Amino acid sequence: LIKKEGVTYTHCVPTILGMLLLGVEMEGVDLSGLKMIIGGAALPGGLANQALKAGIKFYCGYGLSETCPLLTATDLKDDMLD
Repeated sequence: LIKKEGVTYTHCVPTILGMLLLGVEMEGVDLSGLKMIIGGAALPGGLANQALKAGIKFYCGYGLSETCPLLTATDLKDDMLD
């Protein structure tokens, strides 16, 4: 869908991000420029590093995911991964 439709913005939980990174690696899809909000669970540092290396700009969100509002969001900086 990213390749076919030119998706540039999405949201997901960390588990789906991991699946996305694995799938696009096998398909050779360029993720640079993709923006996403990650929520629903804590984002592991290793997964965050993989996403950054793939060129994904993401925000980690916290809020009531069942009702869709976003309470807070953070632009994850490199020093926050340590």
